[in-house]
Amino acid sequence: MPLYEFKCPECKHVFEDLVTVSKKDEAQTCPKCGDKNARRIMSTFASQGSAKTVSSSGYPGCSPFGG
Repeated sequence: MPLYEFKCPECKHVFEDLVTVSKKDEAQTCPKCGDKNARRIMSTFASQGSAKTVSSSGYPGCSPFGG
């Protein structure tokens, strides 16, 4: 099941929930206030890692000279 992000219109709480794809657009219950009208929102994502130099090939450290 995919993880979707929802926002409660009553208390503005944003939460994540595992929901089947067939029910992703249905209103969910807010775990904070209990309102049953929380709607799915566009999720943002974060990436972790350190900044690396990317070679001209598009891959870090994949130059013909081992750099």
